[in-house]
Amino acid sequence: MQIKEQNLYQAIENCLLLSDSKSRIVTVPTIKNLQLVFAKATQKRTVTVMAYYTRNFKIGNVKRSAWVRIGDISSDKLEHLKDAEWKISSKNPVSLDDVKNIISKLNQLSSSEMQKLVSIRKHGDIAEDLLDRVKTTSTLSVQVAGASKIQKITPTKEITLKSLRDELELVDLKIRRIELMQKIRSLENN
Repeated sequence: MQIKEQNLYQAIENCLLLSDSKSRIVTVPTIKNLQLVFAKATQKRTVTVMAYYTRNFKIGNVKRSAWVRIGDISSDKLEHLKDAEWKISSKNPVSLDDVKNIISKLNQLSSSEMQKLVSIRKHGDIAEDLLDRVKTTSTLSVQVAGASKIQKITPTKEITLKSLRDELELVDLKIRRIELMQKIRSLENN
């Protein structure tokens, strides 16, 4: 569903006043890459309007799609709805202006920076924290003890190395699991 920017708070108000428990995904055509999720928690009778940044980017020949949580829309304009059936909830409150500023910062990221941001993202992270982490990790140099020549590892290599190391750990765990399963079967058969 699409709504105009000036009607956003009216749409939130309508969602609070509706008695149904449906969640909705809304886009605002004038704010590129913004998706709003109106999520209703039926037991708590709360509505959270989560703002997400979505972007498609290309690394080499691979097309990627990414999303980053910006925060939860909240405003003084919604204060008069304290007596509504549903209450507004926001763990990471942001205004619409904050959302626009963060989106403009995210739009300035290159594809490799965006890939880095997506790779360091964890559940619950918000865009501002991730932007700070991307900036600080891109300026760090890597030092190796005993090396005569120190080379800075580029962020994309760093991400690739991390994913390869993680994959290696998973392979080791699978091999160990297979060995244990074989021992269990041999003990059960004896």
